Amino acid sequence: STADQIDLKQSLGGIVDIEFMVQYGVLAHAHAHPALLDYTDNIRLLAGLADTGLMPPEDVAQLSDVYRDYRCAVHRRALQEQSGTIEATRFIEERQRVQAIWQRWLEGG
Repeated sequence: STADQIDLKQSLGGIVDIEFMVQYGVLAHAHAHPALLDYTDNIRLLAGLADTGLMPPEDVAQLSDVYRDYRCAVHRRALQEQSGTIEATRFIEERQRVQAIWQRWLEGG
């Protein structure tokens, strides 16, 4: 059933949440850290957020790993001509980690 499925891109703690944090970081801080504009891919942008001290290296490492895992899963499903939805029981811890980083970084919690 669809209640047992999530959209890995759009779900809470999913791909779009990571991409939003990255883009927010670049837009909010590129004026003070122009090196953030050197790259366009999310993994190197995350590294730039760590290099500038804007995001803790452990958060960057977690987001980078989760982002790679998510993208791999999405690409694998696309190659198998399947939708971007996955079982809701997959990536639970990863989605929770992304949400926790979101709360610390964007909500000040």
